Parts: sequence; C-alpha cells; structure tokens
Amino acid sequence: MELELSDGKFISDPSIQEVEDAVRKTSASSLDHCILSRGEDFIQTAGGRGGLILQYHDSQGMFESSRECSEDEVVSMFTGFFNGGNEWKGTVSFQSTGRGGDGSARTGPQVPGGGFSLKDTITSAIKQETTGNVSRMARRAVRSVFRKLF
Repeated sequence: MELELSDGKFISDPSIQEVEDAVRKTSASSLDHCILSRGEDFIQTAGGRGGLILQYHDSQGMFESSRECSEDEVVSMFTGFFNGGNEWKGTVSFQSTGRGGDGSARTGPQVPGGGFSLKDTITSAIKQETTGNVSRMARRAVRSVFRKLF
C-alpha cells in the first residue's frame, strides 16, 4: 500500500494515522489531494467548493462520488479501503466515470463526456498555475528593462 500526497511525499505501507492525517490536511487545504493505492486499486480525494471530492478505481472501473463529501465521510472511506473491505462504498452513492477496470483511469487523460480524472485535473491546474507564474515573471522583467531604458 502506498500513500501519495500532493506535496510530493510518498509513504510506503502508511499507518492508519498517516492516512487519516492526509485526508484531514486535504480537507483543511494544507494539501491539494491525496491518493491511497493498493496495486492497481486506489482511492483519491481533493478539496471541492463545499467539501471533498472522492474517486476510486477498482476492477470494476473508475467511480466518483455523486456529491461532495464531508471530512468524516472521506476519513471513513479511506479507512475502509485501508482495511481492505468494501463496505465503505456504501457511505455515499457513486457514479461510474465510464472508464474500464483495466487501470487506464490512472494514466488516461480524459474520461468519456469530456471530463478528466481527479489526478489529471489537479496536474493540469498545477501546470496552468506554473505557466501563469512564469509568464507574469517574464512580463515584470520586460517592464523593468523598459522602465530603465526609457
């Protein structure tokens, strides 16, 4: 089992406390997302507008919660996944994202209907923010040079 945090930290064989802490930090916006994986199966969460967005992937495909979830609900579902059970899937209703059970949801950029997986959406947002920051820095540098020349 592996816990992946948005700050780049990977924890092999995490404790249940580390898993719960990761979810709580995501809820508090200290982390953008966290992913708990076991082989090709995983559960992941990221902050939403009014709660946490949750997705999971197993042999049946990729699924997303039909609504934003509370911190306690997500902690409960991550704990259930950690413990190897399936009861946690009944905590909220899930809808298929249309991806198959072949693991492609982790690497494929787009799901049917034009949506993206949570991980891909987060990666894209980070790239956009980085590009925007670099562009702003370049514009400031050019302005500074022009101000000195004129």
